[in-house]
Amino acid sequence: KEFPESQQAQSVVAGIVGLARAFALTITAEGIETEAQLKALKALSCEEGQGYVLGRPMSLAAFNARLQEEETVN
Repeated sequence: KEFPESQQAQSVVAGIVGLARAFALTITAEGIETEAQLKALKALSCEEGQGYVLGRPMSLAAFNARLQEEETVN
């Protein structure tokens, strides 16, 4: 089993997040692939993340275009 289904995996991730917080570090979760993982990380107050559930890899030009779209919407 994997995070967040496995209690052991949950404990490991919570421990890492707690340790990072104790040292006032910014926490970036990598490889987030499911909504369940994203939800569990948010519940642990994980500050940053990357992974397929948030967006697929893209070229710099595509990334810049996406930023422009976001700025137009907001």
